[in-house]
Amino acid sequence: NSNSSSVSVIDTASNMVIATIEVGDNPYPAQVNLRGTRAYVANQNNVGTVSVIDTATNTVISTVTVGSQPKSGALNRAGTTYYVPNFGSGTISVISLPSVPGKPSRVTASAGVESATVNWKTPAFPGGEPISGYRVTSFPDRRTCTTTTTSCEITGLTPGVSYTFGVVARNAIGFSKPAIS
Repeated sequence: NSNSSSVSVIDTASNMVIATIEVGDNPYPAQVNLRGTRAYVANQNNVGTVSVIDTATNTVISTVTVGSQPKSGALNRAGTTYYVPNFGSGTISVISLPSVPGKPSRVTASAGVESATVNWKTPAFPGGEPISGYRVTSFPDRRTCTTTTTSCEITGLTPGVSYTFGVVARNAIGFSKPAIS
């Protein structure tokens, strides 16, 4: 909404405004990350800011100060960096964005009766967002368990079968690469 201090969220099915979000002065069109979880709005006010919007809640979760009179920025191809040209200061602000977490480490498994308890260490890099949980998958039969702790029991395993377990971490951006036991 140019010449205002808000952006509108439009439901594309009905073409109706479903939310109005207050941001900085004179906002430029939003750039949305690859997963659609965050929107970035350059606000061309005297100080120059970028509003970071959580698209699930339609709220501003962070405001980043950039150069004077920023224009609409651009995301890199990987969606990990936001570039904001600052017309008033003749600079470009480079903002590193949250990403998926790194993979968990030190995955171990202890056999039980038709089950296994899998343990691991949290990722060294959470991706700039809190880790919200983990998923463990057994191979070859792909049984799973989910948890918010660093231990999970997979049940229904077949005695005498050799298993490998993969653990992925999750944050608001997505899933890590798997760590394998």
